[in-house]
Amino acid sequence: MDSWELSWEALFAQPASSEGQATGPRLGVNYVQASAPFTSIDLPDASALSIDQDLAKYGIAGARAMVSFFQSEPQLVANQHVLELGAGPGAVGLALAASGSGVASLLLTDLAHVVPLTRENARSAGLQHAAIAAMLSGSCRLDVRELCWGEPLDAGIAARPVDVVVASDCLYESTAHSALLSTLLELTDPSRQAPQPTDAAASGRRHGIAFLAYKQRMPA
Repeated sequence: MDSWELSWEALFAQPASSEGQATGPRLGVNYVQASAPFTSIDLPDASALSIDQDLAKYGIAGARAMVSFFQSEPQLVANQHVLELGAGPGAVGLALAASGSGVASLLLTDLAHVVPLTRENARSAGLQHAAIAAMLSGSCRLDVRELCWGEPLDAGIAARPVDVVVASDCLYESTAHSALLSTLLELTDPSRQAPQPTDAAASGRRHGIAFLAYKQRMPA
């Protein structure tokens, strides 16, 4: 997998203080936008992806940063089998599919009570963008499944190759971190990765890679 060239700071606005000094990277939240039942994510072709965000339960502040990152560095997911953990409304995965990043397959996962929203957003996104419609019509190229961190993977997930794991806005509950780590280790185990053209010359199979985006919240 190719490395990225974009600095992390380039993803965030860096407002200057009253003294003219940069205050460092910030990930701001537009609360008017965040309170709306639907939101849109800009895509590289100047179109947009409409997402039912249901922000009474889910937030996508980190998802926007991750989408921007992959739009700048599409080679990181091109021809890769991508799995999104804690997909919620599916903003990251569906934006990857709609942006023409060339993912080989996409699997959106979340808890059982969230999956209906994720699945409906995938269906709606297929009506908005031909690239997603093509993935939905392909054999398991885009799928939505239940996945509870820390529990054994079901047969449908365990049978799929996973090269890249993405997760955003998922780290607010520290009690879930150990379960998340367990699932990440299982998903990125080298034995699960799809064969690559360079594998024959390599000494062993490579680990999958995980990208996490997190917006710190104010403590309760």
